Amino acid sequence: MKPDYKNWIPKGMLVSLIAGTVLSFALLLLIGVNMIRESMGKIEKLDASFSPKVMFPLAIADSIDALAVGVTFAFRQVPLVPSVPVIGLTTFLFSAAGVWIGNRFGAKYKSKAELTGGIVLIGIGLVILLQDLGVLA
Repeated sequence: MKPDYKNWIPKGMLVSLIAGTVLSFALLLLIGVNMIRESMGKIEKLDASFSPKVMFPLAIADSIDALAVGVTFAFRQVPLVPSVPVIGLTTFLFSAAGVWIGNRFGAKYKSKAELTGGIVLIGIGLVILLQDLGVLA
């Protein structure tokens, strides 16, 4: 059962909550559709450039993500000393596994993996939207 937001969330926060859900769904839908479209197209040439034009937006996105994590840690009063090594080790291991798996199977299953990834992202977005609308519990 969906909680009654009217009784415990101010009107501005409710609008913000709904807008965030719709924005999350829209972004996941957009990325998912783009992945599906790319999986059916021709093989694209990848540009692995480290130019400032390419790296600056990535640095900004990474900084925003780090800020969000830092603020969340502060509000939840998470102890940093045990958390940082665990996050670093986990990130390294999953990144290394992803690079290894990508090198091993990337060329063979690229389009199928991209199609599956697009469908999964659209599904995640749909679940987020339907849960917020109270259709799914």
